[in-house]
Amino acid sequence: MEPEPLTPADGWVKADPENIGKWSAIAYQTGRALRQRGIPIGVVVCAQGASVIQSWIDERRITGTALDLPVDQRHGDRTCPRYAAWNADGALYHYMLERLFPFSFGKVVWYQGESNTSPAEGAVYDQLLAELISNWRACFRDPALPFVIVQIADYEPAAEPGWKSVQAAQRRAAQSIPHTVLVVSADVCEKDMIHPVTKWKLAARIADQL
Repeated sequence: MEPEPLTPADGWVKADPENIGKWSAIAYQTGRALRQRGIPIGVVVCAQGASVIQSWIDERRITGTALDLPVDQRHGDRTCPRYAAWNADGALYHYMLERLFPFSFGKVVWYQGESNTSPAEGAVYDQLLAELISNWRACFRDPALPFVIVQIADYEPAAEPGWKSVQAAQRRAAQSIPHTVLVVSADVCEKDMIHPVTKWKLAARIADQL
């Protein structure tokens, strides 16, 4: 049985053997890497597995635009019965992100993309990411809020032709959007699974940018 995730009811917690199973592995390992360097840090995990980027953007910024792709051009996670509850446009933005307003943050680590690897979405993922960053910066009232964009890992068994397109789009976004940086994962992660388990190496690389 998988552990229940941390919820707002848990409040601020110190990582310990009793709650560590609830943490995001990449968030924990990144925080640990920083702490080992003598940098105390608080980490807010706002994440959901198998989520699409459109779910994290206020849907009013997408509806009726060129980014409002037909459902049949989107990745299957958008309508998969197991994930559909949180993958409607704007769903996680309203359910999770809005709870953080109007707090301020030092930086955002964005690690997502696997659920947007349809050909059509891969072609516009950089535009979706630009929309998300603009949206979040406005809501957190910080037009220069830094974003660390973690490029999705290589996944050799992937059948989605949009996989490489998303990786390329993440690279383009980091090159064109001010106050963003790209962290490459391909050379430090396994290539035979969507979510590589060797996260401490990637976390160390993320920590270098924080």
